[in-house]
Amino acid sequence: MDDKSLSGDLQLFSAESVAAVPQESGTSFRGTFDQRLCFFRVTVVCGRLELLLSANISIGKESSTNERLDCEGIALKLYFYRVRYFVRKKCQVQMAMFCIHKCLKCGLRNQTLKQRGLSVYTSVYRVNEDDIKEKLQQHPGGSIDLQKDQNGIANLIINNPERKNAFSGTMMLDFRDRVEELEHWTNGKGLIVRGAENTFCSGSDLRAVKAMSNPEDGLRICMFMQNTLTRLLRLPLISVALVQGKALGGGAELTTACDFRLMTSGSEIRFVHKHMGLVPGWGGATRLIKLIGYRNALKLLSSAQHVNPATGLKIGLVDEILSSTDEGSCLEEAENWLNQYTGGSSQVIRAIKNVVVSGRELSQEESLKNEKSIFGTLWGSHANLKALDQNIKHN
Repeated sequence: MDDKSLSGDLQLFSAESVAAVPQESGTSFRGTFDQRLCFFRVTVVCGRLELLLSANISIGKESSTNERLDCEGIALKLYFYRVRYFVRKKCQVQMAMFCIHKCLKCGLRNQTLKQRGLSVYTSVYRVNEDDIKEKLQQHPGGSIDLQKDQNGIANLIINNPERKNAFSGTMMLDFRDRVEELEHWTNGKGLIVRGAENTFCSGSDLRAVKAMSNPEDGLRICMFMQNTLTRLLRLPLISVALVQGKALGGGAELTTACDFRLMTSGSEIRFVHKHMGLVPGWGGATRLIKLIGYRNALKLLSSAQHVNPATGLKIGLVDEILSSTDEGSCLEEAENWLNQYTGGSSQVIRAIKNVVVSGRELSQEESLKNEKSIFGTLWGSHANLKALDQNIKHN
C-alpha cells in the first residue's frame, strides 16, 4: 500500500508505507501499529476542517468515541468511527490519537484557512457543484486571465470589455480555476485584480442572469461566487483591487474580496443591488461591514451611492487614489504601491497574511495558536538567520 492519496481528498496510510516518508511532509505516524490501516478524509465545514477517521486497529471488537483536538489554530473534530482494534500488544485509542495528532501537526502546518477545491456549501447544504457548472457553461463569453511574474506578483484580469467586463457563466468558472491556481502558487507574494481596457467590472452579465432567473439557479450562483471570493480573500498573497472606470454590483463586491483597493481619478464603486431588487449575493455585504462599519455599509447599500475616490478614501473603503489615468501607467503605479508590502521573503509575506487572516476569522484562542504555530515555522528559517546576521532590525 504505497498510495498516499485516493480520489482527491482521501488520504491512505499503512504501517509499511509511512516509514519511509519524511516527518515534515505530514504523512508520518509515530508509534508501532501492526496490521493496521488508517485513512481520513478532509472536508471544510463553515470555515473549520473536519476530519473523518476510520481506523482499523486492535482486538476484534467495535467501539466508537468522539474526541476533539486543536491543531494549527483550528478546532479539529476527530471521529473514531467504528474503531476496530486487533493489535497484538498494548495499543490504546489514546496512543492512536497521539500519533494522528503528530501527523496533523506536520501535515496541516501552513494549511490553516485553506480550502483547496473544497466548498463549504458542498458539505453543509449538499449542493452539487456539477449542476452549477453545467448551468454556467451554457453562458459563454470573455475570460479571466492570470499573469504571474518571477518576482512573485500576479495579475488577475477580468477580460470581457464588450460587456463592460461583466461576468459570464464561463468567466465565473474561469475565476474559480484561477483562484485555485493561485492557491497552489507557492512562490507568490502579491496579487493585482483589475479589469481589461480601463474598466474594472460591472458584475454579472445580465444575459446570463435573465436566462437563470429562477430562485434555485440564483442561489447556486450565489453560493458558488461566495465560495470563490472567500478563497480569493484567504489567499496567502497580499491582494489589491485596481479600480479603473466602474466597479458595479458584483464588481463592487469583488473589490471587497481584496486586501486593499486603489482607485484612479474618475473611477467609481457602486453597490447597485437595490436598483436590481436584490441585496449583495457574493459576500459583499458581509465584507463591506467589516471594512467600513455598520453605518457606512448601510448607507452605501440602501442608497446605491456613487462612491468616488475621495469619498472612498474618507470612509476607509479605498486605500489610495492613483495619479495616473492611462492603463499602463496605472498598473505600474499600482505595482509600485504594492511593492512596499511585498518586499522580502515570500515565506515571511505569506506567513504574515496567514496570521492576519486567522486573526480576523478565528476566535482569539484559535488565532493565538495559529500565530504560535506559524512563528515556529519561521524561527531559525533562512530569512530569520539572514536577518540576524545582517542586524537588519536596526537598519
